[in-house]
Parts: sequence; C-alpha cells; structure tokens
Amino acid sequence: MDRDLIYFDGLVSMRMFEMNSPNIAASWREELCLFFVLWGNASVTADGALSEMGADDVIVINPNTVYEIHSSECFAVFLCLGIGNLGELAEGVSFNCDSSKAAEADKGNFYSIKHLIAKLLKENADDTERNEFFNLTVAFNLLSELKRLFPSSRRASEDRYGKRLGNIINYINAHYREGLTLKELAQSQNYSVPYFSTFFKKIFGTDFTTYYNNMRLERAVNELLLAKEPIEQIAHNNGFPDVRSFVSLFKKRYGVTPKEYMRRG
Repeated sequence: MDRDLIYFDGLVSMRMFEMNSPNIAASWREELCLFFVLWGNASVTADGALSEMGADDVIVINPNTVYEIHSSECFAVFLCLGIGNLGELAEGVSFNCDSSKAAEADKGNFYSIKHLIAKLLKENADDTERNEFFNLTVAFNLLSELKRLFPSSRRASEDRYGKRLGNIINYINAHYREGLTLKELAQSQNYSVPYFSTFFKKIFGTDFTTYYNNMRLERAVNELLLAKEPIEQIAHNNGFPDVRSFVSLFKKRYGVTPKEYMRRG
C-alpha cells in the first residue's frame, strides 16, 4: 500500500489507496473491493481462481473472499467499500466482475465501473479537503452499476464449505482482540488441531498464524489512519500482546513502523 487517498466511515465506509507493484500474500477482507490496474500487469487470485490482469483491467474481490495480489511492475488502485450497514441489501452480495476474463464483445460492460473509479481517483488525488458527499454518491453509483451489469452469484467456496466457513470467520471476528490461538479456534469448531490446521490452510490459502496477523494488521492500519489513539492502545485494541511484537510485524509487512506510516498517511 503506497498512499491512502480516501478513508472514512459512514453508511458505506470507504477506503481507497494506490498500489505500486503490490505483493500481497493470502489476505481476507469484510469489504467489497475493486482492484483497477492503471498500467502494467498483476496476478490476482480470489477464491482459488487466477486472473492475469493487464492495463485497464478491473476485478471485484467479493466480501469474505481470500485473495492474493502479485506484481513485479504495475500501478493500480484498490477500493474497499464497507457495506455491512446496508442490512439486508448487503446479505450474500457477490458480483462476477472480472474484465481480464471477459470476451472482447463484453468489454464495454466494464466502462462505467472504471469511469466511476477514475472519478474518485481524480477527486481525491491531491491533499485538499475531501468531499465525502461526492465520494459516497460515487460509492452508491458503483454498487448500482455492479448490480445492474454483474448480477450476484454464489461463489465456489460458499457452495463447497457454506456454513463452516461463515462460522470460522464469525468466530475470528468476535475474538480477534483476545490473542486467539489455532487451538482455541479449532475447539470452537469441534475439530482436532491437526485436522483444522490442514483445513484452514486449504480454505484460506495460508496458515492460521499468518492469516491472523495480517487480519489484525489490516484493522490496526484503519485505526492508525484515524490517529485518535496512541500506538500502544491500537496494538492492544487488535489483540497484540505488546507494542514490540506489533511494531515488528507491522514493519515486516508494510516496510515502515506504525509511527512512520501515520506520518506518511
């Protein structure tokens, strides 16, 4: 993540940042995310399906989807929309939007999506005061266009694992601040630790510890951007046993310390 362009909470929360040759190991987000390549190439894996993205390609990464992004040279925009506050409108939301796999005759269907992302990028590119009403309007327009052009469909992981996956995610969300362990999570799902460890890696594409640390760091980043609490409290809020371990893991993933990240943001 190179530079945050938008971050605010609301009926639809929004976070948008630029990415320069990203290399993101298996991660997971609650939000609906769009990855838009401006130039270069990137490989995106979501729900086990690989997409080779080129310049001007866009893909939706649906909520609660395990994904990876890898690139040796590209510049892209990553937009995350938190739609949980929309109630029933957000339940089971899933869009099959991936321009890299579309037939040439269908490429035009993606124009409005890319145009709306470009409008957000243009409006928020400098350091002037953000127009949150504008951003929220565009967010709703994006959701409307996705609904119109790329009707919801069930994802493969939901069909194969359904309730088990949801239970695991819900338990992690409820207890991630408590220093959750693989053993505790396995017991909560009535599995043995060896079986659950293998199952978790198969579903999420990474081991539990790596996934758990990445998840906590993502949430900590959101709090750092708001900068309303000291780093020690943010570490505690997200289940890190001490500031030293938080800083070490943060620097390993983002290349800077939390303090440096706050200054840069």
